[in-house]
Amino acid sequence: MISYRTVKKNAFLNIIRQVSKILFPFITFPYITRVLQVENYGKVGWCTSIIGYFVLLASLGIYDYAIREGARVRENRIKINVFCNEIFSINLIATLLSYLLFIIFILLYPMTKDCKELLVIQSMTILLTALGVEWIYVIYEDYLYVTIRTLGIQILSIILIFIFIKNASDYKKYIIITTVSSIIGFLFNFIYSRKYLTLHFTSNLKIEKHIRPILYLFINSALISVYVNSDITMLGIIKTNTQVGLYEVSVKIYTIIKTIISAVVVVAVPRLSFYLGEKNNRKFEKLALNVFKSMIIMIFPAMVGLYMISNNIVKIIVGQDYLESVLSLKILSIAGLFSLLASFFINAILIPYKKEKTVLIATFISAIFNIGLNFIFIPIWGLNGAAITTLIAEIIVTIIGFLNSRDIFPLKDCQRTFIAAVLGCILIIGMCTIISIFQFSIIYDTIFKIIVSMLLYFLTQLSINTKFLKLLILKA
Repeated sequence: MISYRTVKKNAFLNIIRQVSKILFPFITFPYITRVLQVENYGKVGWCTSIIGYFVLLASLGIYDYAIREGARVRENRIKINVFCNEIFSINLIATLLSYLLFIIFILLYPMTKDCKELLVIQSMTILLTALGVEWIYVIYEDYLYVTIRTLGIQILSIILIFIFIKNASDYKKYIIITTVSSIIGFLFNFIYSRKYLTLHFTSNLKIEKHIRPILYLFINSALISVYVNSDITMLGIIKTNTQVGLYEVSVKIYTIIKTIISAVVVVAVPRLSFYLGEKNNRKFEKLALNVFKSMIIMIFPAMVGLYMISNNIVKIIVGQDYLESVLSLKILSIAGLFSLLASFFINAILIPYKKEKTVLIATFISAIFNIGLNFIFIPIWGLNGAAITTLIAEIIVTIIGFLNSRDIFPLKDCQRTFIAAVLGCILIIGMCTIISIFQFSIIYDTIFKIIVSMLLYFLTQLSINTKFLKLLILKA
């Protein structure tokens, strides 16, 4: 029997991991955006968005399916070995098919001419996707290994970036460094997987058993990728690389907050699936409710705070040249609120309950709205139009996710948490507005706003939501 850490400890490790995945690039982010300059940075962003589609196809929705089903049988050594090798083999086949399609794409699509070399370099991440097998470590909740590996890869990346990236023409070197870092991570994952099982290709795929839920989750992931990446892709096609570079700044900053908070949901999914496999609905509901309350406590102040200091953040991180991205960042901060709520309903409730068809419908509707509105809004408002379509898409997913989750998981005893969060955010808005009046230097202004806002918000939670806050802090 494998000893599992508590969900709280796993959440802490995963938050460290997610923070490091963002923090280390965040350290290089101001440097890279200034050195590569807006156009070259936009070119890199466009190529990355294209490669993302093929990586998605190679992944084939296997990650979510493997975690959900693997967590249910992880205590049965024979069943988990058979299951993991079947999934690994399906992943290998999908990877080869994806790379074949990439070759066809790069040969036939004329717009890749200027970026062909960059795309070929990045395509190595497509070819080695199947070796990543990170789903194995999520099944066994081994966030310690994943966190250590992530920290190691990120440290290597940051050293290489500061050594080799010196001027705007080094954008190719930047692509090579990021690609090699990903490849090293994949290889480490594959080697370390021997701790749990021995992976090999098997011809006994049981395709009829796995393919339907995998395809549902794949199509859902593809639609999410489309409406996430379509903004950048369409900006590059309709507008300019400069607009892409500006929007990339907004997306990266907003993603920092979103990724950290979503780490709480991610670590809970295998444990929630395990409880459902054991038919322990009481533990499932208790854990899901605690995760939801924890997210509410974090989501509201994080997104409101980001909105209030977005101008400062852009100036400090990337400089005056990127100030045009501030409004899109404000819009995306609102979108982040809905995105994280949708993440809970979909990943913590609907997917563990095998409601992937419902999830697919929600994502399809939002993707249609996102892509359709992009054709209207981007030509008019550029990167701000792209941000608005993302906001609308996230609202749609949240509404559909909530409506389909409430019968399975009725939200109860959450009123106090909501009230405390809203009141705390009102105080954050008021205090940030007051501090702005004093016209401190940008660094002091930002520091004062963050510290005072955090203090006021914590005191609000302590006075209104005392019981759950103590549970969150003290219970192991």
